[in-house]
Amino acid sequence: MNIDAILEFDKVKEKWMALALTEDAKARIAKAACFYDEAALEKELRDTSDARRFLEVCRMPPLASLEGSREMLDCARKEGCLTPYQLEQVGEMLAAVGRMKQYLERGKQYENPLAYYEINLDPACELREEIARQIRGGAVEDQASRQLLRLRREMDCLKEQMKRKAEQIIRANKESVAEAFSTIRNGRICIPVKRECKWKLPGSVIAQSSTGSTVFIHPAAIESLMKSCSR
Repeated sequence: MNIDAILEFDKVKEKWMALALTEDAKARIAKAACFYDEAALEKELRDTSDARRFLEVCRMPPLASLEGSREMLDCARKEGCLTPYQLEQVGEMLAAVGRMKQYLERGKQYENPLAYYEINLDPACELREEIARQIRGGAVEDQASRQLLRLRREMDCLKEQMKRKAEQIIRANKESVAEAFSTIRNGRICIPVKRECKWKLPGSVIAQSSTGSTVFIHPAAIESLMKSCSR
């Protein structure tokens, strides 16, 4: 016998799931079942009445979707490495936790039992502030550490040196190059060279054009520059 269908609880759950903000919440609602224990039912009814009174005096809570939080927490527990974008999401989640904690604390003045659930919420303010200080726009800020700032400046300097070296090579091989500018292929700076002239330019062939008339060569001079700077 399908009790949910007889009581039309399945229809209630459909409307309930439409209000859920995460897939995890929807899955938990889908598994919700009728109560057959009177004491458990009375407890849930008290919570429901308290929640209704809470909404009457404090209005709607500052709900936010925490979709993906479980996966990120699991990754952190396993000592995995979160991306800057994920860490920024963690910061936003902690801010949402802080707002909910403040919301529940307001209910204490009305002596609403549900307000004391705020003790279970930890907005980890120091962590949130640290994330906000070091990550912005899904990327780690240059000033996150002195070492990172130094390394990024060195990288910018190296990129500029490689760009100048590529320009020098192009000027010195005007008759061999297919285009008078360098390009990036497979993460390497390359020079487009006429296929019949590829032997004139020392380096590694990284790719070729769709017609095969042009090859993209990563010059040996630039490779040497990279190796010298990495020592």
